[in-house]
Amino acid sequence: MGIRITEDMSLQRWGRTLREITPSIDEVTTDLSPIVERAGVLAAAVKQLATYSENDLPVLKSLTAEVETVATDLDAIKAEAEAVLTRYRAVSARAQELHGMYQRAQFADEDRLNGVRGSRAAEKRADVSSAERDT
Repeated sequence: MGIRITEDMSLQRWGRTLREITPSIDEVTTDLSPIVERAGVLAAAVKQLATYSENDLPVLKSLTAEVETVATDLDAIKAEAEAVLTRYRAVSARAQELHGMYQRAQFADEDRLNGVRGSRAAEKRADVSSAERDT
């Protein structure tokens, strides 16, 4: 999917584009999930090889130690990938709120600009009605 950015982006278009962030992040997490799964399967398989070499096979201790190191590194990579996936999901949840924040801020600003709540137009109306009562 991706986020569409144009050179002549208006404020409204910018606000609408904020809605594209979450689906784009979710697309990345969808792509990463199978990779994390495969990393776990690979780490488990290498651990199993290390276990076999320790128990049943006459393998050099140094080679067994190296296989265990590779298995440990693969476990660490899997854990890091899971952490990245978790961070993507957390960022996706935060990004989900951006468009709503934009709308609330935009509508409040439009109300202010259109003369609601203490604007000059409201002050003039108040002055006129107060002057009319005085006469």
